Amino acid sequence: MKNASCNKTHLDIEKAADRGIIHRDYLAHSLRWTHVMKYLKPNMRVLDIGCASAMLAQVAYVNKMSIDYTGVDIRLAQLEIAAQRKLKNELDLVCMDITEEPFSSFRDDSGYDIVTCFEVLEHIPESSLDHVLSEISSCLHDNSKCFISTPNYNGKDKAANHIHEYEMNELMRHLVKYFKIVEYFGTFASMSDIEPVLSVHEQYCWSKLKRYYDSNVFSVLFAPMHPRESRNVLWHLEKI
Repeated sequence: MKNASCNKTHLDIEKAADRGIIHRDYLAHSLRWTHVMKYLKPNMRVLDIGCASAMLAQVAYVNKMSIDYTGVDIRLAQLEIAAQRKLKNELDLVCMDITEEPFSSFRDDSGYDIVTCFEVLEHIPESSLDHVLSEISSCLHDNSKCFISTPNYNGKDKAANHIHEYEMNELMRHLVKYFKIVEYFGTFASMSDIEPVLSVHEQYCWSKLKRYYDSNVFSVLFAPMHPRESRNVLWHLEKI
C-alpha cells in the first residue's frame, strides 16, 4: 500500500479551530477519543493503529491519564510529529504497512488493554481486510476493548480518496470472524438520512435543537442512535 495515498486524507484536529466552525469530521474524531476515554484506566496498554500524530495519546495526557501507548502508522511524517509531543510517558511509535507486515514485529504475548483503529479500513485494499482484522484480533486479551471506526457506505457517496468503503452488513460479516461485537454507534450522519427515521420524541428534540445548532453538530448528535443510517460507524469489539 502506497504511503502517498494515505497522506492526502489526514485531518489535523489541532488546526480545526482556525476556521471557527468545526466540521463534523473533526467533531466525530474528538468524540471517538472521548468515547475511548470512558474505558481508559491508569497505566493501561493502548495500541493505536493508524495513529497519525498520536492525538489519542495527547488526549489521554491532557486529561491526566497515564497510559502505555503504542502508535502504528504508515506515514513517517506523522510519526515524526507524534515523537515531538511533550508527554509524560515515552511513546512507542512503529512505522509499518499493516496490510503486509505481521503485528508480531511489535506485539508481545500479554496483549493490549485498549486497541483502536480509527478511519483506517477504508484506505486499505479489500483483499487485505481479513489479514488486518486477524492481526488486530491477535493483539487482544480476554478483557481487551477494541474500537474500530470506518465509513458506512450508502451505495452512492464513496469518497474518491477511499480505496473501499464497507456497507454495514458487509463489514459485520468480516468482523464476526475475529471479534465479538459488543455494540456499535453512528459517529456522524447526513441530516437528510437521519431525519426520516427519527422517533416522535427524537423529532421533538430535533425541532428544538435545530433552532440553535448547525448541521455539523446535528450530524454527530443524532448519529449514535441510528448507526445504519449514519455515514460513519464506530464498532465496540472484544475477543471471541
